[in-house]
Amino acid sequence: LWTKKIGGDEAEYVEDIQPTFDGGYIICGYADEDYYACYYLAKTSAKGELSWSKNYGCTARVDLRAQSVQQTADSGYIMAGYGDDHTYGDGTGYMYLVKTDSIGDTLWTKKYDWPSYEIAYSVHELPEGGYIIGGYTSSFGAGASDFLLMKTEEQGDSLWMKIYGGTAD
Repeated sequence: LWTKKIGGDEAEYVEDIQPTFDGGYIICGYADEDYYACYYLAKTSAKGELSWSKNYGCTARVDLRAQSVQQTADSGYIMAGYGDDHTYGDGTGYMYLVKTDSIGDTLWTKKYDWPSYEIAYSVHELPEGGYIIGGYTSSFGAGASDFLLMKTEEQGDSLWMKIYGGTAD
């Protein structure tokens, strides 16, 4: 029915797209900024016309890659993914949440930084409030990488975390 190209001068990568309450779409992923990546969020109309787009966490020596987005009950958006701080060169990464208002302005961010490497692949708002996050961890569990499920409260503070998996990845 239609095809649209959105984005700026740098490379942008789509990781998730979801419908919005107004019939449009919200798109998340990451944008390359001077050899590092930052979260990318774009809102379109039902016909794919760009309403707005924003980058989050663009800092030298840090890669941030959004993997999942959902519109929240307050008409804002929640994004989950991961970050990797190259300043230390230790190969660790962390899960990273960004909550925005309806026009993409940041309300809060949350970094879940443990000893090894974690990635959030999915986030969903819960009917009772808060969020459920699915991903993987190399910091906890029985093997090199295990499935991680975490429930948070409305501001992203962890209520509980469960790890599932065996001795292999």
